[in-house]
This record gives sequence, structure tokens and C-alpha cells, in this order.
Amino acid sequence: MLLMHQKLWTYATGEAYGVEKKPDPGKEMKALSLIWLHGELLRYLYVRSAKTAKDAWSELSKVFEDKGLERHIGLIDNLLD
Repeated sequence: MLLMHQKLWTYATGEAYGVEKKPDPGKEMKALSLIWLHGELLRYLYVRSAKTAKDAWSELSKVFEDKGLERHIGLIDNLLD
């Protein structure tokens, strides 16, 4: 929601990288930094090598969406604790 509020969501989804669009490097870095700064320490491990907000968001989606294997394992682990 923070990225949407800051009008940076298109950098996370990749819409800012269209054929006719040239992304603003300043906004790109701001979007990426918001993803880094507003995540928990554990999430940093997934985004530390990301060069763009889209890359960071894609990595987080792979891990934390309900359909990912790692997400299922994490949910089971939480249930067993």
C-alpha cells in the first residue's frame, strides 16, 4: 500500500518498463528502497540481490504467495510451533 500511496506501484509490477515508457531512475531507487526498508529483517534475505523494485517484488511474491512451496512449508511450520 505504501508503494501505491507514493505512486510507485508500477515499478514493483513492471508496468513502468513498457516499450514506450522510460522509467525514472530516481523513482525506481525510491521504490526499491521502500521495499527494503519496510520489510522485516528476514525478507531482506530475499531482496538483497535485487537491482530493481520489480525484481525485489517478484522474489517476495515467489516466497510469500500462498501458492509457493516455501510458503506452504512456512505455514505448516507455524502450525506445528
